[in-house]
Amino acid sequence: MKGSHMTGHRIMKNAAAVLFALAAVQATAQRITIDGTRFLANGSEIWLNGANTPWNQWNDFGTGNYDHAWWDSHMQVLRNNVINCIRVWISCNGGGIRINSDGTVIGVTASFFSDLDRFFGLAEQYEIYIFATLLSFDHTKDGNPDYLAFRACFNDNTKTASLVDHYVVPFVTRYQANPYLFAIDACNEIEWDHENAEAGSIAWNRLQYLVAAMAVGVHTAGPVLFSMGSAAVKWNSDSPGEGNKWKDSALQTQLNDPKAFLDFYSPHWYGWVARWFGNPCSKSPADYRINDRPCIIGECPAKGMFTQDTQGRDVLLFNPTEMYQKAFEKGWRGVFPWTSNGVDANGSIADFGSATRTFAANHAGLVYPSQTNVGGESAPVPARLSLFCHPNPFNDSTVIRYHLENPGTVRIIIFDAKGRLQKTIFEGEQSRGDFNLRWDGTDDHRKKLPSGIYLCSMTAGPGRAVAKVIMLD
Repeated sequence: MKGSHMTGHRIMKNAAAVLFALAAVQATAQRITIDGTRFLANGSEIWLNGANTPWNQWNDFGTGNYDHAWWDSHMQVLRNNVINCIRVWISCNGGGIRINSDGTVIGVTASFFSDLDRFFGLAEQYEIYIFATLLSFDHTKDGNPDYLAFRACFNDNTKTASLVDHYVVPFVTRYQANPYLFAIDACNEIEWDHENAEAGSIAWNRLQYLVAAMAVGVHTAGPVLFSMGSAAVKWNSDSPGEGNKWKDSALQTQLNDPKAFLDFYSPHWYGWVARWFGNPCSKSPADYRINDRPCIIGECPAKGMFTQDTQGRDVLLFNPTEMYQKAFEKGWRGVFPWTSNGVDANGSIADFGSATRTFAANHAGLVYPSQTNVGGESAPVPARLSLFCHPNPFNDSTVIRYHLENPGTVRIIIFDAKGRLQKTIFEGEQSRGDFNLRWDGTDDHRKKLPSGIYLCSMTAGPGRAVAKVIMLD
């Protein structure tokens, strides 16, 4: 009887801990905010252990290209590599946006928001923040769909207002309640719209007005942060460089509104930039005179930080692991390699995944601040364990997916919402790696459980994780 009593006591204690952990996990789903030059989540500093995942298929959203299964699978890969934020292109060169030939934006396509609803559901499920890039210089590039219309839009105040009113603001309004919408990136490398004739050679003041109008729209619509992915610090710094085109005074000269500002800077770095303007693993935001707000490395090669020799050939300066650590030491608040899914020759997660895992292992409290494990103490659970259920909600069955960083004894159990143990899914030794187990909604006696909220709890060595799963009729 004593043994039975103690077993029951341990189960109830574990159940209470699981319920406490669920509340803690839900509480951590908070929007990222800014304090000086730092990002905060849950009142604690967060460092963006990031990546670019710009698209699966060009123009994923609202065009018939969205592949939910691919994004689901890739977000699992990102989570397993302890990446807490990704930069995604919402429209690559006009996809999803309805625009008249005169440059007036009239809305989005019928499937645009339904695709994004599913996408943001995955972001919330996998707890990965989204840095949403709404435009690119590609929109005005010769030969691309509606390129003349987008040039007209960028060159006229009224047409720009239609873009903000019928695209930017509806996007922010729809997703501002999702804490995993980290920020809006106005336009990918907008400077090429000025520099290149094939992109329209658009005047600086028109591009500044566009960014300013988008900033005002975002800051008016909700508590979402706003930035602009500059092609190089050359255009994002008063020294060295050609002058900071995106500082508050530059934007507000074009649109006299105090909401016309970037919350943080996110310049891009490739070999040619480092050759002429230095690199962020050796220079701090203060060295570029942009240390009045947080600064991240919005793009850089997945294979590491490069410069160029006198012949214009790339030369590796720092491997990915060194790049993350040195950027952190120099005061940059995040790194986003191009790309996790290898869209070009710059590399993929295979090149920098070990870097994000190493950084998370060394700075767990910065990658997942204030995470609380099942026992209630502060612990870097996501750096050790990943646990998800999909589909969720489910009808007949759900697959429990999890990742083990180290081999050990694993126990996976199901509690109901009142903390009562219902099912032991697995108990035994497992090696390092990714695993899938199916739960058919039954208890230990193979009896179908009623619909409702259940808690899937995993222990693996000293680490624990919990996931909420909903069973429907």
